[in-house]
Amino acid sequence: MLEWMQKHKKYLVITVWISALALIFAGLVEWGGGGFSSISKDYIAKVKNQDISRQEYETVYFNIYNSLKHFFDNDERVRIPEIEAEAFRQVVQKKMLEVLAEEIGVKVSIEEIIARLTTIPEFLNNKNEFDKEYYLEILKANNRKPEDFEMLVTKEILLEKMQNFPLFPASTLEINSFLSAGKIRDNLALKVMDKSSILKNKVIELPESAIETFWEQHQNTYYQPANYKIAYIALDFSDIEINDEILTKFYNENASQYSEGAVERERNTLIEDYKKSYTKIIFTYLNNVQDSLQSKNNSSQVFSNVLTNLDRNSLAILSHYLYDEKQIFPEIPISFANLSENDIAMYPKLLEQISNAEELLPPIEYNNGVWIVPYVLEKQPRVQLTFDQAKELVQKDAYKQQEDKEFRKIAESQLHNLDTSTLTDIGFIGIPNSSMQLHNNEEYRKIEKMGLTDSEIQQVLTQIMTTHKKNGVVFIDNQKAIFYQVKRQNMPSYNELINASNNEINEIEEYKNRDLRNALFEYTINRYKIIDYRR
Repeated sequence: MLEWMQKHKKYLVITVWISALALIFAGLVEWGGGGFSSISKDYIAKVKNQDISRQEYETVYFNIYNSLKHFFDNDERVRIPEIEAEAFRQVVQKKMLEVLAEEIGVKVSIEEIIARLTTIPEFLNNKNEFDKEYYLEILKANNRKPEDFEMLVTKEILLEKMQNFPLFPASTLEINSFLSAGKIRDNLALKVMDKSSILKNKVIELPESAIETFWEQHQNTYYQPANYKIAYIALDFSDIEINDEILTKFYNENASQYSEGAVERERNTLIEDYKKSYTKIIFTYLNNVQDSLQSKNNSSQVFSNVLTNLDRNSLAILSHYLYDEKQIFPEIPISFANLSENDIAMYPKLLEQISNAEELLPPIEYNNGVWIVPYVLEKQPRVQLTFDQAKELVQKDAYKQQEDKEFRKIAESQLHNLDTSTLTDIGFIGIPNSSMQLHNNEEYRKIEKMGLTDSEIQQVLTQIMTTHKKNGVVFIDNQKAIFYQVKRQNMPSYNELINASNNEINEIEEYKNRDLRNALFEYTINRYKIIDYRR
């Protein structure tokens, strides 16, 4: 029984839905249908009887491309197969949902379309009300017909409905089955060994041919990153002084943009707009001094690797300019920085904008409440390294790869001759839901004393609880090997099942609805013929 439960418990969650899915789709499945239509240059695919236009495919392609193009060093006119495949998948998936919605009778009402249109911020007047004439003017200015735009809105609402469908509460049987799978307790015995102790008597040899093979497989990962020189002015909104007098003055100067009484009723919006007015001044200033910035690219500029905000004196200059209409345009100190694409974790949005733009950029919020107006002085594209340039790094990485292989190989060989008496009996434990649970449990504290961190303990227990083996070894980041033995197993008590928390029930329902949505896509793939005209 122990072996069967250990082997099959990870599948308990999946099998719960078999009967439910059979009932839901029994009335929907009707195999057959479909047929070929003539290939047209205006369409790229067909799902059942609905064509997918080349225009919507191209829109999705370039949306994806523009969000990722800083990773590609190529001409925009050269198509990228991976992005083409993803764009095709997305437009086909959307069309599948539309076809399925039509088949099962999911529709969008006029009231729903009106409700969506009247909440789109771009169509609201200064009283925060939907203005039909303004709406029509904006569409006309963008060469869009109302009926075409409203069709797009209709499809957007329909897709939202389908993506949130079906929503079914979890039954008592399903809750009990999930909790049973999640609350099984194993009596574990463990032994932790680190890489150095396992490899202490092993001499790792790395021939030149192995280094060359590693280079051939990984050469695209060795490059000199793209670098950018920028001039900029950055501002932390929290440094800006706000009081009633300032807001009232700002409101009076811009009253046409707000409803009456905005100082009291729209205070937060007014504060945000007032702060953004500083960035507008900065943008105008940098725009005015572009020629100077281009000519000043010399050794007198000090380029830092860290962005800095406006100092208090500079902020006071800007404030004075805002308050005094007679004040001439202030001279604002400009900073300079060297940024690399490797700084993407620190400045993701900023680097994305810089890599895609030329010269002056509009204000960007690159951190919480910190805004920057950058001017790109120079771009140095990513440069692929030659083998000779990267050889030292390649040797180091190739050696580590070989070391990791030997570490795993030796650890797995030791498992066959492992003396189980050297393992420490931990007691009955399950998969922890949080670090709080770790620290409140004696069994988890025993594992912690063996030299594992909270996250490592969770990784180890998750791997053990989702395998079918009673004995084995799991690895943590190729640095530690944890030998284990499952000695016994306990199922949850009746009280644990009937006293499920709201969080547990919500999590179960989330899993159920995710699986049902995935089943919908599987159903549509098998039900409808998808014709690809691109071939």
